[in-house]
Amino acid sequence: MADVIDLALHHHVVRVLDQLLDERGISFFLENGGRVPFTIDARRVRLAVELAARRCTTPPLEAAREAAYLRARKRLIAELAQAMVQVGL
Repeated sequence: MADVIDLALHHHVVRVLDQLLDERGISFFLENGGRVPFTIDARRVRLAVELAARRCTTPPLEAAREAAYLRARKRLIAELAQAMVQVGL
């Protein structure tokens, strides 16, 4: 069975992530006081996906939301790795 890909949702997720990263930085998506440093907060990533879903004209399917969540998480991991390299960690 084919995966459900909602391109409109992915487009909106990218725009929401860009906006949040510009306004609040990568630290917005990190857990505060976690045992492991630099852990991505799943609640905030889901929040970004939900904000993007509200911008879509039709409500996206749950499978599309999950795919968008995974894509957003991968993007944030790449952003975090890039930030760590720039700092020298």
